[in-house]
Amino acid sequence: MKIHHALALLAVSLLPWQQALAHGAGTGSYPASAIPAELKEGANAVIRHENTTFRILSPGKALKTLERVVTVLNPQGDDEAVLVSGYDKLDKIRKIDGSLHAAGGELVRRLKKSEISDHSYSSSVNFFHDNRYKVASLKHSTYPYTVSWQLEEEVTNMLFYPVWLPGSEEKVSVEQREFIVITPPQLAMNHRSYQLADPHISTLPDGSRQYRWQVSKLATARPEYFSPYWDDSPYVITAPEGFELEGYKGSLASWQELGKFIHQLNQGRDALPEQTRAEVLRRISGCSTTEEKVKAIYEYMQQHTRYVSIQLGIGGWQPFEASFVQQKGYGDCKALTNYTHSLLKAAGIPSHYSLIAAGPELKERVVEAFPRSYFNHVILCVPMEKDTLWLECTSQTDPAGHLGRFTGNRKALVIREDGGHLVNTRYYGPADNLRSATTQVDLQHQEPAYTLARTYHGVLFDTPHAYTKASAQEQKKWVLSSAGLPEIGLEEYKLLKKEGYNPQMRLEVSGKLQDRKLRSGNRLFLPLYLGSLPVEIPTPSATRKNDFVQSWGYTFADTLVYQLPQGVVPEHLPEAQQLTTPWGEFSLQTRFANGALTTISRIRLNEGRYPASDYTEWVVFMQQIRRAASAKAVLVQQ
Repeated sequence: MKIHHALALLAVSLLPWQQALAHGAGTGSYPASAIPAELKEGANAVIRHENTTFRILSPGKALKTLERVVTVLNPQGDDEAVLVSGYDKLDKIRKIDGSLHAAGGELVRRLKKSEISDHSYSSSVNFFHDNRYKVASLKHSTYPYTVSWQLEEEVTNMLFYPVWLPGSEEKVSVEQREFIVITPPQLAMNHRSYQLADPHISTLPDGSRQYRWQVSKLATARPEYFSPYWDDSPYVITAPEGFELEGYKGSLASWQELGKFIHQLNQGRDALPEQTRAEVLRRISGCSTTEEKVKAIYEYMQQHTRYVSIQLGIGGWQPFEASFVQQKGYGDCKALTNYTHSLLKAAGIPSHYSLIAAGPELKERVVEAFPRSYFNHVILCVPMEKDTLWLECTSQTDPAGHLGRFTGNRKALVIREDGGHLVNTRYYGPADNLRSATTQVDLQHQEPAYTLARTYHGVLFDTPHAYTKASAQEQKKWVLSSAGLPEIGLEEYKLLKKEGYNPQMRLEVSGKLQDRKLRSGNRLFLPLYLGSLPVEIPTPSATRKNDFVQSWGYTFADTLVYQLPQGVVPEHLPEAQQLTTPWGEFSLQTRFANGALTTISRIRLNEGRYPASDYTEWVVFMQQIRRAASAKAVLVQQ
């Protein structure tokens, strides 16, 4: 009975595709001439019709179908004639069909099975995974042309319901797009939409509920940089209340329920061999504080394991046992976090497995008001008496407690026995993310001697720290081309690391300054800032639509000292600068004393989201920083 019911639903879901294919087989249903002029303006392609349907068959299975008709207007739009679809053990591709049509809509040819290629996602660290993707292309040499795609997928990873982003893309406009979710009578579906009308909800003859969202006539979008993760474009997020994943039942009715599901997956996977437990106790025998014990255990884990991504079926969500990691010496983020949790447990120190959306660009990904699995990584939360210590268990070199840009300043779902709790990870503010430098330039010689001593704190620690593991050649390349230095003849450099909860990297450089424009006759023209400015200057826009964000707060403090030849005095010194705005602060002052010209500059950028109406003023502020930093002092030889 259940099999017949599934087949009946499948037949219903395929019916629109069959009609679309029949309709497009020469009837001229999507002639390019019918595209409204306003949708062709500035566009390389136009999405004529797109239907995404997610039909839930049971808590553990769904069918996802895609119908897409797109007209390619010129060679720059050819990528829209390519279909790429991923799959794995839990989500399978059941069908790919496609057809190519001429400008008038007439059928040119249909996609052949031999034109569908199958590929594996490869990575230097993804040794164990079942992620693959198929590619089909119907590119044509005569423009305009139209491509029709039909894709059908069987979904059994029901932890994830679709996210729909219907807005137009850069150089691609939209004539009509719709998103449909069909739920059985007994299953509830949660949804959240932004800048879209409420869905049209109807009841189908079999009692299922259908939710439909639609958009139409969207002109091409121009990307607006510095926009929030969830910008002002329309979107729909969906999530199940109840689901099943490879025999495990769960719920997304709340963060606590999601945590209970993850806790269920992890149960009984923290046992360690007795000799390992004894080694843990030996390692911490000389430690006097809990912090010292955690650090010792964390370093033991780093010394005895390495990271390998394991994404095979439920293994994409369930960690390997701690004993497996102990025996093999490797694991993914889940396994290494569970292993570290087990080591701490052996020492009597409680800790909590925690889900997180990792990556600098995913800091704002979690929508707190809408429980859903936004996460792609796992770290460990270790509660302390006064604070919380977070451990990144995939790194063999990070200091205990350091998160940086990868997982700092965001929400994490901490898994406890009573379920999930959404909490903030370690926060790095502008004062924490400090880059402080003193530069000395000795102009008393024909070739100016250059020395730099710079320290990196907070999330700015990450990049130079990463280069401590690189080859000498790669390190030197970074120092010369990416560390923001002026053009120098490099003689020596050092990358030094200071350990601790607030680790630091120190870069020391010495060489000869190569700037030939410092001297002209008996005058010196000395820049008040040497090297590239450490901030990105935004592009002006009179039509800004999205809010803008400064994703991270920073402080850049620089002292530049020129040791001057005897008899050189100032002819012109730029005025001191002091700017204070909601987005940050900038100060710069220059003084001449004891045969030296000293410039002290400080840039502070405040993390935050700001209204689009402030964008122009923000651009002006950033331009003022650049203008002031590019000024020069003029000195003359008496």
